[in-house]
Amino acid sequence: FSAGAGMSSGNEPVWACFPWILEATFPVSILLPFVLFSHLKTRRYREDLGFADARWRFPKAALGAGLLVLTLVKAKQPTYLLPLFPMLAILIAAWCERAGAALRPLASRCAGGAPREKKGLPMLEKSAAGLLIISVTATFLMSFPSRPCRAGTLHVAPGGSDSWSGRLKEPSGAKDDGPLATLGGARNAIRRLKAAGGLREPVRVAVQGGTYRVTEPFLLEPLDSGTKESPITYAAEPGARVVVSGGRPITGWKKQGDLWVADVPEAKSGTWTFGALWVNGERRRRARTPNDGWFFTQGKDPSRDRTAFRFKPGDIRKWEGLEDACAVVYHSWETSIHRVAVVEESSSTVVFTGPAAWPFENWGPRQRYHVENIPEALDAPGEWYLDRRSGILSYLPLGDEDLGRAEVIAPVAPQLVVLAGDPAQGRFVEHVSFEGLRFFHSDWTLPPQGHSDGQAAFTIPGAVQAVGARHCAFERCEVGHVATYGIWLRAGCQENRIDACEVHDLGAGGVRIGEGGNPKSDAEAAGRNAVDNCFIHDGGKVFSG
Repeated sequence: FSAGAGMSSGNEPVWACFPWILEATFPVSILLPFVLFSHLKTRRYREDLGFADARWRFPKAALGAGLLVLTLVKAKQPTYLLPLFPMLAILIAAWCERAGAALRPLASRCAGGAPREKKGLPMLEKSAAGLLIISVTATFLMSFPSRPCRAGTLHVAPGGSDSWSGRLKEPSGAKDDGPLATLGGARNAIRRLKAAGGLREPVRVAVQGGTYRVTEPFLLEPLDSGTKESPITYAAEPGARVVVSGGRPITGWKKQGDLWVADVPEAKSGTWTFGALWVNGERRRRARTPNDGWFFTQGKDPSRDRTAFRFKPGDIRKWEGLEDACAVVYHSWETSIHRVAVVEESSSTVVFTGPAAWPFENWGPRQRYHVENIPEALDAPGEWYLDRRSGILSYLPLGDEDLGRAEVIAPVAPQLVVLAGDPAQGRFVEHVSFEGLRFFHSDWTLPPQGHSDGQAAFTIPGAVQAVGARHCAFERCEVGHVATYGIWLRAGCQENRIDACEVHDLGAGGVRIGEGGNPKSDAEAAGRNAVDNCFIHDGGKVFSG
């Protein structure tokens, strides 16, 4: 019966979580008939066993026949039928013996002798028929979709459905079962499996090649943990290119003079804006001024030295769409990004909506800055600008780019993978691995007050982020085209591995481990994590400090 083990979704019988009971019947159902058959010629069993009550013969035969027919209809693999054959053989043998016993008196009379009464083998027949019914019943139950506690492999494919079981690599002929569609669907299937009785062996989620688009991070909580004996692995199939993308393609491009333009109605309605754009896999720069180098501050206002500075006349103006303009200011240990509140042209002073962590010109005069996200700055090839009022995205092509044929991606998801444990409460995400997966395209939204840290983009999250993760791993994965840190192992992350991964095209840094300050407990400390043989490059695309 173990050949029928697998996982399914929905309509599982209550006995499906006890497969060991059904599996245990397999060797019994194979061996017991032959043990009984070995007693056929012994005098004791031939002389002492009595006839069965005739009243039970028809119901017994009807039940056995019905179960046999249903099993033949429902069985999906020949192995389901194996236990039937020895039972049928011994039952036929018993019936043949009964027929012989019935014919012996007639043969004796024809030979002129007195008929010799001889007891047959009704109890053997009864036993064989009973075993047949038990075997057919168990086989019948196993032929239905079930979810035993044993695990194995779940399949995920772009053409799958999260309403399917995930046991099949390809959709069935009837299109009623097949692979799952998302990592989230696989996670939920494993949750149902664990609820039915826990894991008995490792679970491997085999992800077929393709792009899986998400709008929110793939979330794993403590209930999604594996165990040391039964770890859970989300892995690309060998040779497959699997991309989990938090981005959305921008289509419908039209040429308008030197620009390519596309409608983004969600920007106009205020439901979606973005701060990054990729064309054919390469990051493109948001319109900025100056195109090369920087502007320099021309003094500070002592009464508001964290929210305003003076500029050279002409460097900053009351541009169209000034509410979307961002001033990116370079400090000694960080880069602050500010929304413009007011431009006081009479005093050449710009005032921001929120403060910087450090006073402007704290380390000397002529502090560097540039301004971005204004339409007047859209003047260099490879730049883009999103007008939130009209919902029009404009792009100045780089070289001979044809955006009608290019793949243009804008980010939607703020993060791609989140392992959310609670180390302070002793709740961890454990024994989960990712292998050969690519995590691309995440966004970061500038708050209304702007953003500034004391140093190193300290409060910026990771596109792949873990809290309270233990014995987890990322192997041969790729994290790229993100607006934040690549990977951040936060509080309580211990005994984790990041092996042979590429982390690139990053808004901030590559791999970050731990928090600022000392942990409150050993459980909340980050330690014994290994980052080995990784290629980390091209960071600081948004936060240079």
